[in-house]
Amino acid sequence: MKKLYKEISIITLIAIMIIALLQFPVNATNDELEIVKTENEYLLYDMTIMENEFDFIFTKDENIEASALDFSTAINSIKDAEGNNVAYIDSTLENTYFKDANGDTTNAYMWIKQGEEVSGPILVDLNTAITQEIIDFVSKTTTRIPVTIGQEEREPVTEENTTITTTVGYLQIEAQKGYTYEYQLIELPNSSYTRFVELAKEISNFEENAVSYENISKINEFYQLYNNLVPENWNEVANNRIEQPEDARNGEQYVVWIKATNSTGENIVDVQFMTSVREETEERTTETVKEEVTTTTKLPVTFDSNMILIIVFAVIIVAIIVLLIVRKKLANKSK
Repeated sequence: MKKLYKEISIITLIAIMIIALLQFPVNATNDELEIVKTENEYLLYDMTIMENEFDFIFTKDENIEASALDFSTAINSIKDAEGNNVAYIDSTLENTYFKDANGDTTNAYMWIKQGEEVSGPILVDLNTAITQEIIDFVSKTTTRIPVTIGQEEREPVTEENTTITTTVGYLQIEAQKGYTYEYQLIELPNSSYTRFVELAKEISNFEENAVSYENISKINEFYQLYNNLVPENWNEVANNRIEQPEDARNGEQYVVWIKATNSTGENIVDVQFMTSVREETEERTTETVKEEVTTTTKLPVTFDSNMILIIVFAVIIVAIIVLLIVRKKLANKSK
C-alpha cells in the first residue's frame, strides 16, 4: 500500500508540473523580431507568426502573469505590402507604452495571441528599428564613391625571342574636387568577411522597394557587419587609382574599402568588390640570320666575232711582211 501511495504521489506531482508548464507563457526572444520604422509607424516582424493573423498587446512589465492579461483590448495584426501579418506601433501606442514621464524612449513588451495560444513577453526596443535611412544606406553601398573597374595591358617585356604582354586589373576612382582618397584591400576568402560577401550578393539581387522579413533581416545584418568591419588603418590612393596586388593571380577576389575625405575632415566610406585579372600572352619570333658574301670577279672581255677575224688577218699580214723583209736582207748579204 505504501509503495502504491508513493507511485501515485510521484505521478500526481509529474502531472502538476506538466500542467504548470503548459499554462506557462512561451517567451519569444528579441532575435525573432525585426522592427522597421516607416514615416508614420513602426512595423514589427516576427517570423514565427507572420503567416497567420494574430492579436497583440503591450505591457511595460515583463513579469506580469499571462492570466492577468486582458486581450479584450488586443489589437489585430495588419498586413504589409507583401501580405505578411505584422504588429504595429502608431503614435498613440508609442506615447502610451514606449515613452517615460520625461518623453524619453523606453522599452516595452509585446504579448501575442493566436487562437488560444499566448506567447510572450517579447522585448520591443525601438532603438533597434531599421529606418529608411539604413535601408537607403545599404542600397547605395558601392555607389557612394563612383569608381570604374577595368583592366589594361602592361608594357610588353621581351626576353630572348619571347615577348610577354601582361593584362592586369585596376580600380579607378572618379575623383571629386576637394576630396582625398584612402583605401584598404582585404583578400578573400577571409572568415570575417564570408557572411558579409554573401549578404552583399543577395542584397544586390533584391527587387526595387521589395520589403519582406527576409530582406529586412538581411539588410539589418549587413548594416551591422558593415559598421563592424570598417577598417581603422588606411593607405593613400596614388593618382586616384587602386592597383591590384602585383602577385595577384587571375580570378582572386578582394574587398576594397575606400574613404573620401574633404577639406573640413568630413568623410564618406564605401566598399567595392573586385576580381583580379592577370592574363599573359607570349609571342615568339624566329630570326633568320642572312650572311652576305661579296665576291669580286673580273668580267670577261667580249668582242664581236668579225673584229677577231680582222685582228687575226692583220697579224698574219704583219708576219708575212716581216718575213719578206728578213729574207731580202739575207739575200743581199749573200751577194
